[in-house]
Formats: sequence, structure tokens, C-alpha cells
Amino acid sequence: MTISLIQPDPPKEKDSWLARRKEELKTKEEKSEDKSPYAFKIESSIGGGSTLEGASYFRLFTMLMLGTAVLFVPFAFLYKERTYLQS
Repeated sequence: MTISLIQPDPPKEKDSWLARRKEELKTKEEKSEDKSPYAFKIESSIGGGSTLEGASYFRLFTMLMLGTAVLFVPFAFLYKERTYLQS
């Protein structure tokens, strides 16, 4: 989960090293459309990829459980039980 605080833009300084570097890299700054001085933005993602929502989220775990069951069945049939007696 990512929580970021968006602050208002500081006054522009054309002679700062940061301004010169941004011009070299040709970056674009995203501006907040909010009128308030501070805005909170909350995003939640796992591993930086797309998040699973709704049925696809449950389908993922269903397929993981099915895969585990398919791998467990042959192991269970071939497993030989051993008894250890302690005296």
C-alpha cells in the first residue's frame, strides 16, 4: 500500500541544479487539480504489477489449490507409512 502526500508546487527556480536536470531529461511534472494545499492519494498494489480484482482474485487461489491437490495425490499414494517405537 502506498500513501503519498502531494504538496503544493514550490516557487520555480530556473538556476537550481534540479531545474537544469529536469530540463536535460525533459521531464513533465504532474500537477494536482485539487484546490486544497495538501491532498492525500492512496494506492494499493502488490509487486508493482496490475492488481487482481473480483472473480480473478478468487480464481487465482482456486487454481493454486487445484495445483497443490494434483501434486499431493500421487505423493499420498506412494507414501509409505513408518512407525517409530520409543521405549
